[in-house]
Amino acid sequence: HSAHVCTSPMVGSGVMDQWKGTAEALQEKEEENTALRLRLELQQEDCTEQKALAKVYKQQLQEAKTENSALQLLVNKSNEQLQVLQDRLRQAEADIAEKDR
Repeated sequence: HSAHVCTSPMVGSGVMDQWKGTAEALQEKEEENTALRLRLELQQEDCTEQKALAKVYKQQLQEAKTENSALQLLVNKSNEQLQVLQDRLRQAEADIAEKDR
């Protein structure tokens, strides 16, 4: 019976060491998890930022397209006016040639 009492602390300390080892391993895992969680959060923030930027770029692109359309309309109008002026000029030249004859 006394031998059992004698070995008990040995077994106890062995178990304690195991527990300690397990606890340390768990602690390490916990720290790893925390680091991973932080990295994930950063990536999500980055992703959110990228999305926001993409939204802004899309908006700017849309504005540029609208502006481009407006300019295109202006160009078309100018071309029409130019056409009218050229027609008038040709008409005037024809009139002058007619008078000179």
